[in-house]
Amino acid sequence: MYTELSSKGYSVYVDWIIDADLQRTNVSKTTVNRIRMRMKQSKSLIYATSENASTSKWMPWELGFMDGDTNGKCAILPITDYEKSSFNGQEFLSVYPKIGQGTRFYDNDLDIQGLSGDQSMKSWMSI
Repeated sequence: MYTELSSKGYSVYVDWIIDADLQRTNVSKTTVNRIRMRMKQSKSLIYATSENASTSKWMPWELGFMDGDTNGKCAILPITDYEKSSFNGQEFLSVYPKIGQGTRFYDNDLDIQGLSGDQSMKSWMSI
C-alpha cells in the first residue's frame, strides 16, 4: 500500500516505515506524542482494513483523532476480500467513504466511494 500510494504521488506516513525507531511493543508517552504530531502534519487518514486491523489497539484511536482533527477527511481502504463486504465488529467503519480502484481510463488514480457519489482521490484530497 505504501509503495502504491507513493508511486501515485501521495506523501504517505506509515509509523513502522518512517519512524522505525518507535518501539511498538513498548508504547510510551513519547510514542503517543510522535504519532499525534505526525497525524497533525497529515491532511487525511487512510484506514487500511485487514485481518489484523480488527485487533489493533491503535487504529481506532488514530481514526478518531484524525476524524476530529481533519474535518472527517478519513477513508477506508479494504485490503482483504472479507473486509470489502462488511466490517463485522467494527460497524462504525461503514460511516466513512471507501477507497477503490479508479474507473477513468485516462488515469490510474484511486476513487473515493462516498455517500454522495464517487470522486477521484486527488480531488477528494484537495477539498
